[in-house]
Amino acid sequence: MAGVSAEETAGRPVKSAGHPSPSAVRPVGYGEICRGIEALGNRIAASPEGWRPDAVVGVARGGLIPATHLCHRFECPLFFIYNGTLLGDLSDLAGRRRILVVDEINDTGKSLQQIRDGIFSQPAYADAEVRYAVIYTRYTTVFRADYYLDYAPFFISDDVWQHFPWEEAGPFPESRQPRPDSAQTGR
Repeated sequence: MAGVSAEETAGRPVKSAGHPSPSAVRPVGYGEICRGIEALGNRIAASPEGWRPDAVVGVARGGLIPATHLCHRFECPLFFIYNGTLLGDLSDLAGRRRILVVDEINDTGKSLQQIRDGIFSQPAYADAEVRYAVIYTRYTTVFRADYYLDYAPFFISDDVWQHFPWEEAGPFPESRQPRPDSAQTGR
């Protein structure tokens, strides 16, 4: 898989603080992401013990898209984690027993470890079975999610940076601008 060199991405945000500089950047499109979400949902649905989430928690920002898809698929409520804080009707989440935490990528594993050791180590979740699902996993992660895709392009076996469409800073190309009537229709 060919990536884009780091020089070709000059001026564009391609990495977050605390991550090593990538050797190259690979743009990831929505079609690939949707295929990954579908495959991840199939993997969860095929859990040998019949495990199904009764709540989905999306890790903002990138985890919100797959989390939204999965909450619809499994017909359960959606909650959010933003900057280490759980958002939503927390009294409703605390009563759930099968919680699925979803992110788009498990790069180092530190974010998911912090969520597990912080939010979901609290007494309110002592009786909950919390599982973790990601679309993309880097081979060097220190935290292995319960559900992940173990094949390319979703299992990343090199140091190429995955650049997701929602990481783009505006202005958006004309084709992605809202339609003039979108404010009135809510679309």
